[in-house]
Amino acid sequence: MTTKPLSIRLLFSLLSLFVAVSGIAKVSLQEGGEELMTIYAGEEDPDSKIDENAEIIFIEVWSPLLKTAEGIKLGMTISQAEKTIGDLREIFMSEIESREFASFTDQPSGMTFRVTHDRGSAGKYRGDTMTTTRYTPGATILSIEVSGSDVMQDGSIGGIMIEATEPEVLAIAEKEEMGNPFKGKDEMREAFGQAVQPWLFPDAGISIDMISDEIGGPKTVLSIAAKAGSKAATGKDISMGAQKADVIKAYADYRTEKEEMSIFPEEDDVHLVGSIYGGMIFTFEKGGLAKIFLGVAAE
Repeated sequence: MTTKPLSIRLLFSLLSLFVAVSGIAKVSLQEGGEELMTIYAGEEDPDSKIDENAEIIFIEVWSPLLKTAEGIKLGMTISQAEKTIGDLREIFMSEIESREFASFTDQPSGMTFRVTHDRGSAGKYRGDTMTTTRYTPGATILSIEVSGSDVMQDGSIGGIMIEATEPEVLAIAEKEEMGNPFKGKDEMREAFGQAVQPWLFPDAGISIDMISDEIGGPKTVLSIAAKAGSKAATGKDISMGAQKADVIKAYADYRTEKEEMSIFPEEDDVHLVGSIYGGMIFTFEKGGLAKIFLGVAAE
C-alpha cells in the first residue's frame, strides 16, 4: 500500500473493483462481494455524485487479502507485527466506541493500526487511563488506515521525535551535548487528562513537553520547540535561518490543512506542515527561519 496522494480515478484504474457509496460519504471498494477497503476524499454529502478526481485523504483496509510492503495484514497478532515493524510503542483507546489503535517503533509513516481482541480489550489499561504499553496476548490487527506521510510520526527536531521516551531523549541530549535538562513542574493538564512536565535545554535552545499517565510516571515526548539561535536541525535538515522556499520544498510530501492557517495572526510569517492538531509550525522573521514547533498546537 502506498502513502502517496492518489485520486479516486487512479485508484479505480489500479484496482478495477466494484464501487458503492456508504451512508457517511465514504466509498467502499469490493470484489466478489467482499469489502477490501473504504476510501474518503473529503466529500461530505453521501448522496452527491462521486468526484473521481478528488484527492484521497485516507484509505482504511478491511481485507486480509491486502498487506503492507512490510507484510502487515489484518488478523496478524501484535506480537507477529512487532517482529516486522518494531516493538509496540503504545495502544490508545478512543472515546468513540472504545476503539483501540496501536503504534510501533518502526512502523511506516502515515499508517494507523486498529487492534482488537475477541475476549475483551487489546490493551491492558490501568485504572481510567486510555493509553498503555501492554497488550493482551492474542490481540490482532482489525484494520489498517493509510493517510499519507505523517510528520508527527517521522518528524524530528535535534534528532528527538514525538513519543520518544525519557531514556531516548536523555541519550540524544548527551550525544548532541545539549546539557542537562531543567525540569519544570510535573502537573495534570485537563486538556489531555495526563501529566505534563516541561524540559528545557537552555544551551541548545530546545524545550520539550513530556507527558505521562500520572504525575511522576514514565514520560514520552508530547511536543518539541526550537528557538532562534538553536543549532538543532529537523529530520529534513532544516535549521535556523533557512529560507521559506527551502522549508516548503523539504516538506512538500506532507499534507497540510491549509484552512487552519487562519488561526495565525496575519502579520506572522508562518508555514504549517500537517495540522495544528498534530504537525510542524515554522515561523520566519526577516525572511529566515526563527522558530520550529513539532506537536499539537491546539488543545
